[in-house]
Amino acid sequence: MPFAIKTTEFAKYIFWLVVEIGKSDWAVTKIIVSKNVALQQRFIRVPAEQTSDFSKMVFANSITITPGTVTVETETDHFIVHSLTDEAADQKALANMSKRVSKTERTQN
Repeated sequence: MPFAIKTTEFAKYIFWLVVEIGKSDWAVTKIIVSKNVALQQRFIRVPAEQTSDFSKMVFANSITITPGTVTVETETDHFIVHSLTDEAADQKALANMSKRVSKTERTQN
């Protein structure tokens, strides 16, 4: 599907993402400076329900720029994500991010 976004929804998403990056950055910083590093690293499968390649790219990159996670592989309907902690591997939080990205998509007629 061609690139098409809802500009206002996309701006709201970017604002929300910046806040989430800040929260994740703080969580990763606490891990780095703690004496007892409590990592629960894992790979997780994250569904990608977006309809356009642009929106999938936004979702995959949003995961990667959020500290504690990185998208390491993309498939048509899901991503493989490396997570540093249990908190970063929260499927509900990732589903929420996915839903927010999907809301930015403009439907094509």
